[in-house]
Amino acid sequence: MVNGIPNIKEDREEVCKGCALGKNTRKPFTSNDTRSKEILDLIHSHVCGSMSNKPLGGHIYYVTFIDYHSRKTWLYLLKTKDEVFENSRSLDLKWRS
Repeated sequence: MVNGIPNIKEDREEVCKGCALGKNTRKPFTSNDTRSKEILDLIHSHVCGSMSNKPLGGHIYYVTFIDYHSRKTWLYLLKTKDEVFENSRSLDLKWRS
């Protein structure tokens, strides 16, 4: 026992907000059975930029393409955002040829 600390009794029986939130549980995510059947059937892309420091090559943006079937990822460096379409077309042509 520690000396010098007063003994405080609580008369409440309700649970504080922090305790109630700590005991909450989340339901699991439902499984998603929709998976692409072929390569390039479903692609996720993301454009990032502009970078605060200008790199040596002058590429201040980049775009990533992720194929959901093979999980293969491509990264293209861009000087302007309008190059995204050109790179997506070249990606499609590489796989189709």
